[in-house]
Amino acid sequence: MTPLEMFESYIYEREGALVHGNPHAFLTYKIQEVEGETVIYIIDLWAHPNYRQRHVASDLADSLIEKEKQTYPIVKLYGSVDMNSNNPTMNMKVLLAYGMKLSHIEGDMIYLEKEI
Repeated sequence: MTPLEMFESYIYEREGALVHGNPHAFLTYKIQEVEGETVIYIIDLWAHPNYRQRHVASDLADSLIEKEKQTYPIVKLYGSVDMNSNNPTMNMKVLLAYGMKLSHIEGDMIYLEKEI
């Protein structure tokens, strides 16, 4: 098993989450039902520092949407910002630049959504 395959097994076993990636970035996500709609919730997204601010993350999210729309009637994409993370301001800027809008706040978590 490669390290990526082990991580995929681990994150699925631990959280029921899936992994989508390319050579420069990866994300973890779940397909969920929210108020009767099928949505993708991106839990975590990481891009190698050399590839940040080059649309690698947005391209990865777009490819995830296209992949999952082949199987599920996806209508929204959700993401979140943990206010206790290392750089919540930058994380928020990235999600807003991707076209996401505020959905709701729970504790230290800010949730955003994007119509697909």
